[in-house]
Amino acid sequence: MSSLSRREQRAREKARPELNREHHDILVGHPYGASLLAFLESRGIAGLTAVESFADIICLAQDTNLDAVEALIAEWMQGQGYDAPRT
Repeated sequence: MSSLSRREQRAREKARPELNREHHDILVGHPYGASLLAFLESRGIAGLTAVESFADIICLAQDTNLDAVEALIAEWMQGQGYDAPRT
């Protein structure tokens, strides 16, 4: 059973990051890109965030281990290091 509040669960669902392996980037619902990038950087994954009208985009280096990124995204979605913006 999850210890997350309903509000936190909805926030994570809204964020729903998508890893694009072909382009080495992550699309994540705005304004969650900065939070996810900070979490990735705390785990040694570097990137840059761009804000677009449809999503935040985290651009990763071409040599980034995408399997590790995928695992870290799953951790972030479960609440590890998750800092939801105040709404």
